[in-house]
Amino acid sequence: AMNEYWRDVAVHNAAAATGAGAGAGAGDGPFVSQYFGLATSSFASAVIALAVLDLPFTAEAPASEDVDQITRRLTAGDSAFILFHSKMADVAAPTRSSVLVVQ
Repeated sequence: AMNEYWRDVAVHNAAAATGAGAGAGAGDGPFVSQYFGLATSSFASAVIALAVLDLPFTAEAPASEDVDQITRRLTAGDSAFILFHSKMADVAAPTRSSVLVVQ
């Protein structure tokens, strides 16, 4: 589906083809978009979206700093990166479980 990510790709490629950079991300450097997450509705779409990003194959690790007990700040060096966040919570184990065995 068309969204802001693919609009950013089109604007970047059109500006690069004409040589008319119209600001950050418009053909005047590597392509990155803050809307990458919108292009991940399926595996195929996510892989294609990832393929057109100009991310480095190797890069220095971002600087990490704990701001407080629940906040961490990451600062990129000279290269862009993608950050995925997952929140996990502790859950109590079931006190009783049953196993169904069938022959």
